Amino acid sequence: MKKFKMKTVLASVVIASVALTACGNEEEAATEVVAEVDAQEEAKAEEEVEEVEEVEEEEVEGAQADFTYDFNIDGRTLTFDWEPTNFELSVDNYGLENVDGEGHAHLWFKQEGEEGPATRVGINDYNFTKELDSEEFPAGTYEVEIELAENNHAPIEGTQTTVTVVIED
Repeated sequence: MKKFKMKTVLASVVIASVALTACGNEEEAATEVVAEVDAQEEAKAEEEVEEVEEVEEEEVEGAQADFTYDFNIDGRTLTFDWEPTNFELSVDNYGLENVDGEGHAHLWFKQEGEEGPATRVGINDYNFTKELDSEEFPAGTYEVEIELAENNHAPIEGTQTTVTVVIED
């Protein structure tokens, strides 16, 4: 579409130039042609800036949530420090209606060799510490899936990572 517009503009400029030249005023024709070309170049530059701004806004709105973390278990003390990207921890909306770009983190503990569902630990702080109860988390080796979740606890696709830990008595 842009090529068509530019060809139309150039054709218009050439026709105007020929018409003015035929009238006998070459200097005036040249000045008007230059002014027309300058106006068209300026309009094209403004369109390109608008397109770039639109793309940048789309990239920010559609940016994938992610996070970095430090996960540690010392005896029965779990510490989980994390820093999200394109995502904000929302303690006030925990368990409520979703708001784009906010939520919390989940840790899903699954003991090796055990049947049944994993045990979820909801993370409601950037620097989270929890004493793990021995009945809920008996000593053993666990696969822990870490993920970001929306306010209603739905996982955010593409944010899952898994670590293996040992919980000791």
